[in-house]
Amino acid sequence: MSEKSGNTGAKPLLKLDLEGKYNLTLKHAKERLKEMDVADIYQRSKASYSRKEGFFLPYLNYTLRIDPQNFAVYSTDPKKSINPSLEILILHYLRDARTIRPTGKWVSYRELPSGGFYYPVFRARAESPLIKRLGSQPQLFKKAACSLGGEPIQYGDLAFKIITFPRLTLVYILWTENEEFPANASILFDSSAENHLHIEDLAYLGETVTRELIRSAQRI
Repeated sequence: MSEKSGNTGAKPLLKLDLEGKYNLTLKHAKERLKEMDVADIYQRSKASYSRKEGFFLPYLNYTLRIDPQNFAVYSTDPKKSINPSLEILILHYLRDARTIRPTGKWVSYRELPSGGFYYPVFRARAESPLIKRLGSQPQLFKKAACSLGGEPIQYGDLAFKIITFPRLTLVYILWTENEEFPANASILFDSSAENHLHIEDLAYLGETVTRELIRSAQRI
């Protein structure tokens, strides 16, 4: 063959494969939501709704707008961007959330009914980065948590409740380093959490909020 087999402008196959999976997952979520009753969606998710503008869903310290025609997700804060993974998480919450009250019982990810299998990944992606970046800086952790609307709670050396979606609150706990023990961190969920998101989505929620905490700390 006289033509070069390579194409320097082509995307890597792995990236194309991931994009394909994201697109398919988004498509399925949107198709399912289009089949649902609008009132059912906003009552279950605790979103507000306007016929003109669609759904408004609080997320961390800002608000999302979701178009009810095509279920595209927009941030009402121009400084916040919605990547495909977060868009999937948001649509899954709208699809799956249920009108179930929190139990008030805080549990670790691995204590959730299906959490044991995924816990090593959750630990690596959601808890370990928190230890690495903020484990030795409790005051910075405090400021970052407060910037996301966190409220103090009595756990560990320092802990905050952070409302993610209206029916899903996480507790971030930090144990600071001392002479006997290294720094440690844990993320707790209400024991009812799997009623609102699949266990893998809950793992990604923890990972996403940890990234937001670290980003907030970097801006402080």
